[in-house]
Amino acid sequence: LWPFLLLVLHSTFVQSGLVRLHFEQTAPTCKDGINATWNFTFINQHMNWSGAQSYCRHSYTDLATVRNKEDNALIHTMVTSGTWAWIGLFQDTWEWSDLSNSSFRNWEIGQNDNVGNTCALAQVTWPGTWDMTPCVEKHPFVCYDGE
Repeated sequence: LWPFLLLVLHSTFVQSGLVRLHFEQTAPTCKDGINATWNFTFINQHMNWSGAQSYCRHSYTDLATVRNKEDNALIHTMVTSGTWAWIGLFQDTWEWSDLSNSSFRNWEIGQNDNVGNTCALAQVTWPGTWDMTPCVEKHPFVCYDGE
């Protein structure tokens, strides 16, 4: 298995008291200053990273690619407070699940791609740093749709 990235997101989004197996909230963003639009969608359905990637590739484009602080902040606003959610970063060398390079890094002090853990964890509270965790865990996830 390839190492993957898990995103821990804290925000002010509040769900109703009803139990929901699937929840979507979408927010648009511009990609790299180009006029193309990506829509990030939070899926409140617990899956491991591979299952989440398959779901996103079937229903959207792929797991979310976080290219900069603006993407990170946008995703942060979409997810239930305290929720951990998969995004699309994995390690062969660190790259996104859509196979684009990952030049944006925001690792917690002492954490980096040489630690030897198989998966990564991103904590999107201020300052939004990343850490690592097992990729077999089941969590909600964030997909993107667009080019």
